[in-house]
Amino acid sequence: MNAPILPDGLPLHPVELVAEPTLGTPELPRLADRLRLSEIHADRPADLRPALEADDLRYLGDMAAHGAEFFVVRVGCSLIPSEEKDEEPFETLKIFFNLTSPGAPFQPTAWELTPATTTKPVTYMPWATTFSFSTLGAKVEAKKDTSERQVDSATVQANGTSTQRPRWDFYTRPVQSLGGDQRVEMLVRAPIGHPVIAEVRASATVKIRKLGWREMIARVPEQVSRVDLHAAPSWISLVPTPAPAPSS
Repeated sequence: MNAPILPDGLPLHPVELVAEPTLGTPELPRLADRLRLSEIHADRPADLRPALEADDLRYLGDMAAHGAEFFVVRVGCSLIPSEEKDEEPFETLKIFFNLTSPGAPFQPTAWELTPATTTKPVTYMPWATTFSFSTLGAKVEAKKDTSERQVDSATVQANGTSTQRPRWDFYTRPVQSLGGDQRVEMLVRAPIGHPVIAEVRASATVKIRKLGWREMIARVPEQVSRVDLHAAPSWISLVPTPAPAPSS
């Protein structure tokens, strides 16, 4: 049985989505309670046993001799469907982080990102355009080509490894619609003895009735958007500990 994407006890906070202003839009569209975000959670790699191999833990421990410590950072979110069927679907969801350590000899960076960039095969039937000419002028016709083409399309793109600004882009594709629960996770390398501030932002592309596809900015509450990783709540504490296997 697969583990759920988000643990049952994870609090999710409603986030208002507000459309970016454009010329000719008298009032900015707003969507309430269509996106929910968790607070930023952080755990130490040693707390993830046995998920991490002993060699991995030993390597991360050796890095402490070079003034570095590590955090496993997670954020959960949920995309809520509209009350009306097929109304206001999500086309994209973007989650951005900014990592800083004021006054530190080096800045924190994301070493590993999960989910990684993921692609799935998508089949397209391209359109063929034909031109014909007569005494009445030119005629253009578009018909579906009988040959199908298959390409790999990204459902998730992860960017920003080894930087202070990692990000994830989730996409709707013909093979997979965008909705439900999502989780992003990263291993953060940070300087020992300094605050490690993590900030999260989000945006989405949503189809609004009469306005088409619009870029929406998430107004993330401060209690959700910013934390010192040393004081962040633990994700592992929300995950039930599996029962030990019966002894033979």
